[in-house]
Amino acid sequence: MKNLIYLDLGSNAIKPQGAYYLSQGKYPQLKTLNLNFNEIGDEGVSHIANGSFNELEQLFLFHNNISKIGVDYLCKADFIRNIVVLSLSENPQIGNEGC
Repeated sequence: MKNLIYLDLGSNAIKPQGAYYLSQGKYPQLKTLNLNFNEIGDEGVSHIANGSFNELEQLFLFHNNISKIGVDYLCKADFIRNIVVLSLSENPQIGNEGC
């Protein structure tokens, strides 16, 4: 998958385990990752944050049961400096503290 630039896995119920397997891959060209509606939670976000997504610019995590803990994982991810679009809508557990 070295030439992959856009990956849409939205609405596939991959959950934290799927996020783990996804994070183990190598995606040197990936610019956009859509994981909307997958129930990955904070655990899944921690896996994504530790993945090799060095060129990632857009990350969609709409409706995934993410809290402030998951936001903290994202803030520490190596790829976060490249992100220009980050969607965390419909994750009410984030609250004001996670913003």
